[in-house]
Amino acid sequence: MEKREVMENEEKTEAVKETKFTKEQILKCARYSGKRDILSVILNDGESYGHKEIQNAVEKFLKGKVD
Repeated sequence: MEKREVMENEEKTEAVKETKFTKEQILKCARYSGKRDILSVILNDGESYGHKEIQNAVEKFLKGKVD
């Protein structure tokens, strides 16, 4: 494989990883229907999130200590 082809493949992979969604889109998504209450609290208006970021935020919230 040429260096150029490798770079093009890496760029395509990064483009797929970089898909971001707004808080409003996430809250309407069926994938997160069971976590809408949590997401409405932990996500900020006007910001965009990827699926990994959403999963990490939910896990961090659920593992948080209760005072």
